[in-house]
Amino acid sequence: MPANLPREWYLLEEKVREAKSLQEKVSLLEKLIGMTPKHKGTENLLAELRKRLSKYRRELERKKKVGRATSEPKFKVEKCGSVVVGVVGFTNCGKSWFINKLCGRKVLEESPREFTTTLPKSVVFLHEGIRFQLVEIPSFFTPEALGCLTVCDLVVILLDGRKGNLASQAAELRRMVERYCSNVLVVVNAFDGREIKGCENGSAVLKVSSEEFERELILERMWKLCGKIRVFTKPPGGRVSEEAIVVEKGSTVKDVLEELSERMVETFRFARVYTKGSMVKRVGLDYELEDRDILEIHAR
Repeated sequence: MPANLPREWYLLEEKVREAKSLQEKVSLLEKLIGMTPKHKGTENLLAELRKRLSKYRRELERKKKVGRATSEPKFKVEKCGSVVVGVVGFTNCGKSWFINKLCGRKVLEESPREFTTTLPKSVVFLHEGIRFQLVEIPSFFTPEALGCLTVCDLVVILLDGRKGNLASQAAELRRMVERYCSNVLVVVNAFDGREIKGCENGSAVLKVSSEEFERELILERMWKLCGKIRVFTKPPGGRVSEEAIVVEKGSTVKDVLEELSERMVETFRFARVYTKGSMVKRVGLDYELEDRDILEIHAR
């Protein structure tokens, strides 16, 4: 049975696509669903519209929660990376130094003075297709400062290997940050390479120093803890993109297309997936992707 949609429906649907804000998208999409005829020919269409509406509502609610957690604009962190990592630690533990080492260059000022970081500092760099955003959080630990962690995919707790009971420090900081982000990696700054005692061993604890800083290992550990996958794209006959699309584990071809453009789902014919083992598969929208897959889209 054909949908038989009126011309006004298509005009409103175009407004939904062009809407800039989530609130506007939600409002217009609600009107579009109300305007859509209810019969067997529109069942699939209505299901897709309701799915989009649910997605926009979830995003809107998440942004509202972030706004409530960061009540002071000066502590607001804009998400501009595909993976956002907050770096938290007691004052003078080496947060700026740690971020500079991960970036591979000096981007933040390093100072021996305490509490020199008074506002969140954010840096972005590309590594193996992933746009990492590292955010240095001030050591005041106020709700406003810690509220920045709500946009993070992972929090690195940096401990000072020269001071006190490291297990106690880690536990105290975990209690504070896990209210805002559940993914945590504990890193101990050993400074001059000294032996570290008093911190629990485990897969989520790393040791670093100026003498021993395995940048690749740390970034790979951070990536795995985020629970995401990267998917590279390429046009037919073209080159593979330098920057990947980052999505949740279990995502399908359709999920990646929706990240790129909703129109790509409508014009989709098939895709070719180039896997890590150099295999090539012809797949549809429901195909589940894996980390480092290369996706070649064919449209009609």
